[in-house]
Amino acid sequence: MEMAGGLTFDIHGVTGVLAILLMFVHAAWASIVLIRKDEMAIASFHKFSVLVWVIWLVPYFTGFFVSIQ
Repeated sequence: MEMAGGLTFDIHGVTGVLAILLMFVHAAWASIVLIRKDEMAIASFHKFSVLVWVIWLVPYFTGFFVSIQ
């Protein structure tokens, strides 16, 4: 088993990079929403949060299932 073998161009690697990028955007948007205290932005932020979480689950579970084989 190889640990930290670099970026792989499979579903795990691509969705992993996408999830990390989305988490950075998510954190920045969270800061902006909290500073502005805009109710409309807070409502749409929640929807975006769920989307980011679902995308994050793909590399999480693909990594899990690959490791148990």
